[in-house]
Amino acid sequence: MAMYHGRSTLGAPMSELSTIQFTKILDLSDLPPGSKIEMLSFDWNGEPLLTISEGKPPAPPRNVDAVTLCDWLNTPPTGRHLVSWEGEQKRILTFPDQPTAMSPFLQRFEDGWIDVMPRGGAACLRDSNGQQRGDIFNLGDAIEDVQTTPSGDIWVGYFDEGVYGGGIGQSGLVCFDAQGQAQFKYNAVAAERHLPPIDDLYAMNVVGESEIWICYYADFPIVRLERFDSFQAWPEVAAIRGLGVSEGSIFAARAYKKDELFRADLEKGMWRTSPITAVDLAGEPIAAPFTTLARRNVMGILTQTAAYVAKL
Repeated sequence: MAMYHGRSTLGAPMSELSTIQFTKILDLSDLPPGSKIEMLSFDWNGEPLLTISEGKPPAPPRNVDAVTLCDWLNTPPTGRHLVSWEGEQKRILTFPDQPTAMSPFLQRFEDGWIDVMPRGGAACLRDSNGQQRGDIFNLGDAIEDVQTTPSGDIWVGYFDEGVYGGGIGQSGLVCFDAQGQAQFKYNAVAAERHLPPIDDLYAMNVVGESEIWICYYADFPIVRLERFDSFQAWPEVAAIRGLGVSEGSIFAARAYKKDELFRADLEKGMWRTSPITAVDLAGEPIAAPFTTLARRNVMGILTQTAAYVAKL
């Protein structure tokens, strides 16, 4: 069942300003010199995953020539680590093989891990110690996000180069099974349900096995999927990143103002919005610029010097 609610459902902003208190989970100053937080994501329990590299030369100045810049981009770090949490327990996993220049997406998979390259789409299964196991399969080029579930589903969203690149990415959003076989392709189903296609996925939240939220270019609807056969969609809400969901409300960052957070509540078919200020445990605003990520009812903020998380 598809439901596309009205023409425009973004209501007038609420007047009150609220805050969300974030806990710092890692500070760059605590890492060895030459380390960098490459990526913040979340696993299927909403626990944070931090990818950290070390040993890559510092970035060249902005006015450097193209050859020097490309050489630096193609230089891999000397090591890559994954910091994961299970409740209060923190684990640091160092991958045993030579790191790639580009940081992969890392997600839990069965009792181990899966890493997926954003360009090319090579997916490598690993055991709990980071050792490669099984064959490498391909999930398509130009990947924007990867999220897995305990049952083995691999949800993959694509940015525009994948959507218009002629491969599996032209589906915009694909759910693969544990063997890497596509079992759901969003754009084909969206056309049947008279929903706008994905040109470029901006935000995805795989809340559970049967609840997925997305927002995408060019129409920027908020779409809630119940597995593969039920859709709810609200058009022209906002261009957003980091889509969190909690008790019927959504929490997100505006895509073109990444440090501007807001909350939206559905009232009589309209999303009523209110701005949010991100603060630390001392109540001080977290300084911009920062990037916002979310999964389930957890939001994360990645600044140039630290990573923070908050339960919504």
